[in-house]
Amino acid sequence: MAENNNKALEERFAELQQIIEKLEQGTLPLDESIAAYARGMQLSASCRKTLDEMNEKVKKARELLDEGRGQGQLPEGAAGPGTEF
Repeated sequence: MAENNNKALEERFAELQQIIEKLEQGTLPLDESIAAYARGMQLSASCRKTLDEMNEKVKKARELLDEGRGQGQLPEGAAGPGTEF
């Protein structure tokens, strides 16, 4: 499941990059520019939310390790060794 979330994040980020490139070119008609901008804002918010959630998981794992309670254990819901976040 984590792999699917990462893939979705990467796909959303790639789509956002494409939108930015199109908007920077300045060749889109106004209505398409507005629609692209709105979609870009949605993607940006979605990517930020996912990254914030991932950051929080990493932060919790580090806190447990720093406290010495995480010897060989990760917080519930965190990926184990050999898995991707």
